[in-house]
Amino acid sequence: MALTREQIVQDLRALGVGPGITVMVHSSLSAIGWVEGGAETVIEALIETVGPEGTVAMPAMSSGVFDIETSPSNVGTITEAFRNRPGVKRSFHPTHSACAIGPRADYLLEDTLDHPTAIGSESPWGRLSRLTRGHVLLLGVDQDRNTLLHHPEEIVRAPYLNTIERKYRDESGEVHTKTLELFPGPHRDFIGLESLIREGNAMRIGKV
Repeated sequence: MALTREQIVQDLRALGVGPGITVMVHSSLSAIGWVEGGAETVIEALIETVGPEGTVAMPAMSSGVFDIETSPSNVGTITEAFRNRPGVKRSFHPTHSACAIGPRADYLLEDTLDHPTAIGSESPWGRLSRLTRGHVLLLGVDQDRNTLLHHPEEIVRAPYLNTIERKYRDESGEVHTKTLELFPGPHRDFIGLESLIREGNAMRIGKV
């Protein structure tokens, strides 16, 4: 039996997603199961749950030369559908672009290209961390998909972080190269942090 928007809203509210919050959603549509209406239904449920005073955000990372208008999100079906939704805005960043809709979208997304790192204090994730009612929702994924956990790596200047170069296309079509310091990688086991997050009462677990 397919999940409906109403069921998803009910389950999200039981988890603590509610009116007025700002939520960065990392997701897997296949992990949720069969949803009536697919990715669009999940997005509509999220927007309904936070209400007109809330903001929904999602990562929109892409590969190749970054173009804010045409580069698809490669971090899930829901994120790509969200990127193409009317009214959704996208940040300009060659590696860690994000999309958002709601009253705090501009706060999360504006002027992210001007900073020397990808997930620093002025990235969407760094700005999210400063909000009193800012949250991460892992919808069908685990802590290994929680981009926010790269932010403290940058704060402590972890010795394994790198300097990289990535290309992007500006509004006139000209291609530029951006140097990014303290860049995360290679993969690390963020799942191992979950016990600490739970002990700090910073995580709720529920089922959609």
